[in-house]
Amino acid sequence: MTSPFNGACPAPFLDESLFPKSGGFVPGRACALNPLEGPNATSRCCIPCPIFDYVYDDDFKNLTDGAAWLHVVGFILCGFLLISMAVLPVTATRRTFLNIILLVGIMLLELGFIIPLARQPEQCHNEITPNDMNTSTTCAFSGAFAAFGGMTLVTWILIRAFFMHLQIVWDHTPTKYTYLAANITAWTVTIVLVSAVLAHAGVSFRFGGYCHVNHTGSIPTYWSWLLAFGALALLLQLATFAYCIKVYLQATLVRSAAHTTPSSHSTTTTTHKPRQPSTTTTTTTTTTTSLARARARTATARAALHRINLVLALQWRSLLIVFLAIFTTAFVCVVFIVLDNAQEKLALANADAALPWIACIILTRDNDACVRHTAPIVISQRVTVATLFVLAAVGCEAFGLLWRGGVGRAWVGVVRGAWGRRGEVRGWRRWGRWGRRRDYLMGGPEPAFDLVGRREGAGVAGGRGERLGSAGGTVSPMQRGVVAPGERVVEEESSVEKGSLTAATEAPHAL
Repeated sequence: MTSPFNGACPAPFLDESLFPKSGGFVPGRACALNPLEGPNATSRCCIPCPIFDYVYDDDFKNLTDGAAWLHVVGFILCGFLLISMAVLPVTATRRTFLNIILLVGIMLLELGFIIPLARQPEQCHNEITPNDMNTSTTCAFSGAFAAFGGMTLVTWILIRAFFMHLQIVWDHTPTKYTYLAANITAWTVTIVLVSAVLAHAGVSFRFGGYCHVNHTGSIPTYWSWLLAFGALALLLQLATFAYCIKVYLQATLVRSAAHTTPSSHSTTTTTHKPRQPSTTTTTTTTTTTSLARARARTATARAALHRINLVLALQWRSLLIVFLAIFTTAFVCVVFIVLDNAQEKLALANADAALPWIACIILTRDNDACVRHTAPIVISQRVTVATLFVLAAVGCEAFGLLWRGGVGRAWVGVVRGAWGRRGEVRGWRRWGRWGRRRDYLMGGPEPAFDLVGRREGAGVAGGRGERLGSAGGTVSPMQRGVVAPGERVVEEESSVEKGSLTAATEAPHAL
């Protein structure tokens, strides 16, 4: 179909000289010298806006809208979790400040896709120029929400990994002052970086009817920071988990040495006293001691294995949250950067690579028939759609990881009007193993056991400074009392087994 704006360009391409040089996002035009005029070409031809109607299948818009509807589902689920955390007992939701901020960041990000889905704004300022935040209010708000939500999410994922690292590795429980400092730092960094990217790069309708950060000026002000924060969070998370495994495995050797040293001393004392029992008695004592040592080492290994299982049970949600956030960040950043670079050289900018597609689109005017020729000049439609769906799935993933069965049971209690006088659901304490504990990151008492080996009611020997994996973390002072030489190892073996059972039954705290 011809147009009065074709000018010197073959249809469906449009002559750039027939359009004003301002209005909309002018750098977003897909224009280049007309390759059909040869090396002396003077006219610049442009792909009509929106360009993805020509380089992708006809169902591309439906696929992008499908990703936006997934954002709607995630937004509803995250909103339901936030409401649950606001009205239900902490024993039901296990809410933490970090989880609340995580949900807020995800919902801000999803608003960037829900707003244009509801409004269906005009993507193009004119036939070759896409709208940007200066010419479309919908684009301005949706793009700002997407940029701010993405930066908020990654920044607080980094803080989550940092707090976990502080608590486990450095034995420092975050206080209200730590949270205050984290809030000031995180929100300042987020606001500054988002303001910088909006001022220097801006947002525009890039593809699929949704506004995204522009390429020019966005790498140093936005994408590189997202990648850096995500990489640092991953390193902290891996270092923390590696430290846990190292401590628990080293506990086996430490406790084995603590058990074997007293037993060897007892045997030596027995053999050097001339008026003590005979050689037969000494041999029997030595054999008993050796067997007890072996049993003690086995029990100690079981205790270490129990504690490793505790770490895995405690950290799997945080590990998956951090991993999924980092994967999503890296995937989206890389694809967007590659996509932007490809669009800068789109179609006519690389005449040799673009000629098959140009000839096909001129002759057939059928973008579906010519899609197979777009591979050298634009990123694959499958990769683009996959990126949108990976980003859209963040809300559903967060809901799946933060949801607890107690939330549903608590809502059932609310519906049935089963609230107690103190605001807790009647019978809640018998609904789950977490009923008797509160999250101390939200101001409640410290739990009975956490990753750095602190226990309720512990005295000097079991106080806050005691590291997990030390002999004192398992064997009590009463169990270290003076016993007969042949009984010491058996007694300590019993204490190790008791310690392993205690560690296996106590509920750890998760960030």
